[in-house]
Amino acid sequence: MPLYQYRNEETGDIKEVFQKMNDKHEYSEGGIAWKRVFTSPNAAIDSIGGDNFSKESFLKRTNKAGTVGDMWDLSAEMAENRERKGVDRGKGEAFDEYKKRVGKKHLLDRKTKIENNFVEVTL
Repeated sequence: MPLYQYRNEETGDIKEVFQKMNDKHEYSEGGIAWKRVFTSPNAAIDSIGGDNFSKESFLKRTNKAGTVGDMWDLSAEMAENRERKGVDRGKGEAFDEYKKRVGKKHLLDRKTKIENNFVEVTL
């Protein structure tokens, strides 16, 4: 059974409650409704060097304890290393697949400048 966290807004206390996935995810105590706390699940990562062009190397490096954010950081770092060494084939293949599937270029594959009154973004 999954473990869910709830926080009492008045006291800041957090309780962990076992509930079925199909249950209504609500918790109250003493007539006070507690708010559900959403957390990122743990994922596996490793910072050991390896071949940035190898899928097997990526899988080996990400098969350790860590967080989702750590794995995203590792993935971005590997992509930067691939671009520094030349063309990022994986990125190109992903953009090509996206174009076939959706019918237009991926947002990160476009060389455009987006402006409005609040912020300026160059892609």
